[in-house]
Formats: sequence, structure tokens, C-alpha cells
Amino acid sequence: MDNDLYGQVLLGGAFVVAQITALCLAERAGLDSRTAFWLTVAGAAGALLGGERGVIIAIAGATAAVFAWSALARRPILAHLDAMVPAAFLGYAVARMACLVEGHCFGIVTDLPFGIIYAPGTNAYAAQVAAGLIDPHAARSLPVHPTQLYHAAFGLAAFLVLLRWKSSYPGSRLALALALYGSGRFGIEFLRGEAQPVLGPLDVNHIACLAILMAALLLWRFRSSPRRLFLKSTA
Repeated sequence: MDNDLYGQVLLGGAFVVAQITALCLAERAGLDSRTAFWLTVAGAAGALLGGERGVIIAIAGATAAVFAWSALARRPILAHLDAMVPAAFLGYAVARMACLVEGHCFGIVTDLPFGIIYAPGTNAYAAQVAAGLIDPHAARSLPVHPTQLYHAAFGLAAFLVLLRWKSSYPGSRLALALALYGSGRFGIEFLRGEAQPVLGPLDVNHIACLAILMAALLLWRFRSSPRRLFLKSTA
């Protein structure tokens, strides 16, 4: 089995893990299981449609699909999102392992002892050849930061934090999840080897993370009136 196939298996596993965990969390919270099921289906479909263009686009696709389903079904989903959002980080951690084996989302060159190397034919190797860092006939790439492992560790940590978080108002766990993702991804992005700055030192993903942090701030700002976010809590 080649690395790409391993990666696809891990990516499929990430969706399964996230969906099963989300359904279990919704059931534990005493929420409607049918709504939880369709939310996971909509989220997975949206993520798959956008996933080929990167994780940020996958998240945007999942979010759009979830809100579209809510609008069409005319069902409130804020309580469900609050309960189920930790599962997204567990799936995220598994999905990043797919990036690791496929050689995507690699880091910048490092001399740290835990740097990882890539073989010819991988994205990291090709990028270093294009940048003149290695000879086109080199046996392997220079060591790079294992940013995929940083993302995976961050995903697991965020999952555990969110599980222990006690919602003080409808949407508080969702707001925390957005804040965690936006800030964590923002920091790791500085170590990404393929990042292309578009605004000073910031790349497109940095800007997307700032938008996510703004969404978390808005959700916190309107915490006393979830209806203003076009969602009505079922809690």
C-alpha cells in the first residue's frame, strides 16, 4: 500500500471517528439523535466538497452545509453544535496524520532532532528542489518541522479541553472551539513550508484564522441573545 492510499484510508477514518464521536456526544447531552445524524452528514459532505482545496476550505464547506441544512429543515442547531463540536477536533487530529504520510502541509527546514525528511516525489522534496535548497538528484529532503504532528497534538489537546468545558450560555463551547482553532492554527502556520505570504508575513490561512477568531468574538458578544445569530437553542 503506497503513502497516498494510506493517507486516503486515514482521511476516511477521520470522518468516521468525528461522526461517531459527534453522535455519542449529542446522545450524552440528551439531544435529538436524528438532527445530530443529519448535521454530521451535512458537515461531512461540505468538508469533502471543499477538502481538495485545503483544511480551511473544508471547514468553510462543512459550516456552510450545516447552516444550509438547518435553514432548509428549519431546525435549531446551536445546542447540537455546542455538544458535538469537540468531535471535529478529534477528526482533525486523525486527518493530519493523513497529511503526514502523504507529505502534505509540511514544515520549514529545521535542525531540531525531531525534524522529518521526505523522499523524492513528495511535495516537501519538490518544494526544496524548486527553492534551490537541495539538488534535483538528492536522495532525500532536508529535515523539516513535523507540522502535521503539531496539528494532530493540538487537535487532541483541544478535544480534551472542549470535553471538560462547561457551557455557561448557548454557544459558549462553539465560541471556544473557534477561538482555539483560530489561535492554534495561526501559530502553527508560521512553521509551514509551503506558506505564501500575501499581507506582510501573513498568508491566506493566517487571514482565515483571523476571520475565525472574529466569529468566535461575535458569538461571545451576542451570547445573551442567540436568536440574533439566527439560531435558537434547544437546551
